[in-house]
Amino acid sequence: MPTGEWSIKFPNLAIASSPAETLGLDGLATISRQIPPAAMPPFRRWADLPPDLLCRIGDSLDLKCYASARGACTAWRCALAPPSPSLLVVLDDARCCPAAASLPTHRSFELKAILSGGRCVGSSNGWLALSVCLYGGQSMFSLFNPITATEILLPPLIYESRWVSKLVFAPNPARDDFAAAAICDIDRLAYVTAGARRRVPPGSVGPDLNAPATVEPLLSDVNLPFDPATSFAPPYNTVSVFTSAKNLVFCEGNLYQIWRNASCTVTLQLPGGGHRRVAENEVLVLRYYPRRQPCWDAVTDLGGYSVFVGRNNAVSMYAEGVLGLKGNSVYWIGGRGRDQGMVFDMATGRSTPCLPAAGVVAGAPQSTICWYFLSDMVNNCNNNEGRRVYQTRARVRADRELEDLEE
Repeated sequence: MPTGEWSIKFPNLAIASSPAETLGLDGLATISRQIPPAAMPPFRRWADLPPDLLCRIGDSLDLKCYASARGACTAWRCALAPPSPSLLVVLDDARCCPAAASLPTHRSFELKAILSGGRCVGSSNGWLALSVCLYGGQSMFSLFNPITATEILLPPLIYESRWVSKLVFAPNPARDDFAAAAICDIDRLAYVTAGARRRVPPGSVGPDLNAPATVEPLLSDVNLPFDPATSFAPPYNTVSVFTSAKNLVFCEGNLYQIWRNASCTVTLQLPGGGHRRVAENEVLVLRYYPRRQPCWDAVTDLGGYSVFVGRNNAVSMYAEGVLGLKGNSVYWIGGRGRDQGMVFDMATGRSTPCLPAAGVVAGAPQSTICWYFLSDMVNNCNNNEGRRVYQTRARVRADRELEDLEE
């Protein structure tokens, strides 16, 4: 009954009424008993959703919603694998729609279309720096967010005829607040800030130009002026001439150079005698020691970290135990013919293709743009097992010491 009562009716029988009995109009005695309402199951929090259900939901989300879902709470962040690092690729068709092929999630996220003919010259914190060739041989530069389709046009470059090989910019750019610097050819630098009408070399002043800027040395005064013959330990002082692809990257507070022989295999005759073979696409990792001379020397591991170099800002992250990644590796873009994602294992000294488990379109020709990170600072992300994986070695040691004390 709706009231939670049950009753027994005895026809043609008069029963004395009591507090637990009632006499109906038909002369029938009704014995009533209150039944307590059924206990409601305890309310389950959104954070208690089963991880496999969360993963199924996450598979249908775009990159923006997926990243937002991971930020909802700790439980969801543990259940959903981080989307970065991703390999940004574009199908070789007329749509110019890039996709972020995520290594940890084994899936691809479709992104907003970029301007046709755009060439990527930089990437940082989810943004792309694009160069678009205009009529007459001039180029237009812009910052583009392929998640939100936000675009920021940059002032014209003062070196109109110079090839821009790399463009870097400050995080979180806005139309009224940005700063960018471009490497023109191999020996010129131009920069621009919001409010300027042209990008200029450092030190230039004038109407509608940037505020004056200076270039400060990165290395210690002890190691200046820089001389490859004395700065690199043998045989790398000779090898440096034949490694045209070079990147600087900070990793765990240390400065590294990543070299790659982007030409062909060569055998070098060393000044002190002997030979050194440098294979095609061989990768070398050198660490900076400011108090030594020579101050750069090769290393054989990165303490569990891996670095990602290319048109993107160089990024380092702790990769041991991360699904889809290898520690002590260099992720780069290149190879024979069409650019592709490659991973160099420092332990084996070999590079192999880095292919996401789920491609954009299986078998479809595509062009690799760069490594793509939503944030260049990836120290606090989690994997799908709930433990920190993008963390510093100091954090790892502290966690292990805490575990030892608890035992």
